Amino acid sequence: MSREFVPAASRKRVAGEDFAAMSNSDPTLFERLAKVEPAKLARLLVELAAQDQTILEQVQLLLASGDTAAIAKAVRSTLRAWKRSLRFIHYQEAFAFGEQLDRLLDSVEDGLLGPDPALALDLLEEFLQSDRWILERVDDSAGCIGTAYRRACQLFARAAAGVASPAALAERIALLVEKDDYGVRHSLLEHVPQFLDSETIARLVDRWRKQAAQGPGSRRDRMPLLRIETLAASTGDPQLYAEAALEGRSVEDQPVIGLQVARQFVLAGRPAEALQYVPTEDKVPPHCFDEYAETLDRVYEALGRTDDLRELRKRHFLHRPDPERLERYLGGLEAKERPTAKNLMRQAVLSGDYDPTRKAVFFAELKEEEIAAQIILAEPTAFRGENYPALLPLARSLEQGQPLAASIVYRALLESILNRAQSKTYPHAARYLHRLGKLAKKIRAWSPIAPHESYLQALRARHDRKRAFWAQVSAADP
Repeated sequence: MSREFVPAASRKRVAGEDFAAMSNSDPTLFERLAKVEPAKLARLLVELAAQDQTILEQVQLLLASGDTAAIAKAVRSTLRAWKRSLRFIHYQEAFAFGEQLDRLLDSVEDGLLGPDPALALDLLEEFLQSDRWILERVDDSAGCIGTAYRRACQLFARAAAGVASPAALAERIALLVEKDDYGVRHSLLEHVPQFLDSETIARLVDRWRKQAAQGPGSRRDRMPLLRIETLAASTGDPQLYAEAALEGRSVEDQPVIGLQVARQFVLAGRPAEALQYVPTEDKVPPHCFDEYAETLDRVYEALGRTDDLRELRKRHFLHRPDPERLERYLGGLEAKERPTAKNLMRQAVLSGDYDPTRKAVFFAELKEEEIAAQIILAEPTAFRGENYPALLPLARSLEQGQPLAASIVYRALLESILNRAQSKTYPHAARYLHRLGKLAKKIRAWSPIAPHESYLQALRARHDRKRAFWAQVSAADP
């Protein structure tokens, strides 16, 4: 039998089952196992370990508990086994493999950080250097492997804090991040203030300034400056961040970077200086307007610029209306001004050139379902089921009092699934059709859409060959 990764229990976790559910469903399991003869349990573990590399590694770590040299040997043995393996770990298996990485880090954290931080540091450095062979053979689309490496960076910082010689530590950090070909070591720099003094950090900055000056222009040459940016953010030095991020360029030419710099000044408690890095509103790309408004909001609030803050919050609301932004804007007004201001904002949304879905969702969230329904009935074909996160809550909120508008939204959701012909989502489509049937009983006047029976006939005609869907409908409506 293969001793390669992945055990059956891990496959169950990957499939979505909670491994802890075994003990939850049988709360006496631990007590009953505790009564089993130790020799029997030992034989079982030996048999399982002989069949599965993962279990063998865990048994070795268990036996090494309390013995720092044995823990280090077990950790290195596991790392070597991973290095030798050529087996590709697919997306479905990556979650379980991420758990294996975490268990290895647990053994370092629990068994070595306290008694022998220098040894822990060595092992964590080896773990981080394993990225070049681990990440080449794992589909980490979900990010669980990268998360384990970021945790290793945090543990590295904790171990380093217990080790002397800042100069030696700085050199180790520099070499690790300079060879960070997979982007998982960079977060080490976020923790540098925990274990390096300001003089040592300054030497790192000088090292990377020199590297950046050697060949300006390419993306690769930006890497030393990105390291300086991260160091500046972690040490709370916005001026250094501005120097590395802007490289002498103007904020008007680099508005997005300007906003990032301004945010660093805000975080450092220097709002007046932040203002010089906030670009003019007309230079801000539409997708960055929220970041612009939120940064400037904090600046104006810190500086007590009340009138500017009110106008900014108003523009932020009108950029993308939602009840939370409305309340934030109204909260900065005098109590007597709020009713009139709220009505003006409502009218602005109604008459504004916004997507009908945004309008309807806004009024539904304000509990003004009748207006939301009017918006939907005015443009029944404007609602696209692909916007599932917004439409499903909208449909549910309208079911009770506005069944016709709710039906339009449910039809959009249903037809989006059927048009894409994705069979795994057919159970959702069947539920939407079931809801439509229930809503139809509450509707007397059907304009501007076809009655339910006519709609159902047309739906069958268009999608008659989707047998998996109709089977789901039959199962939902026996």
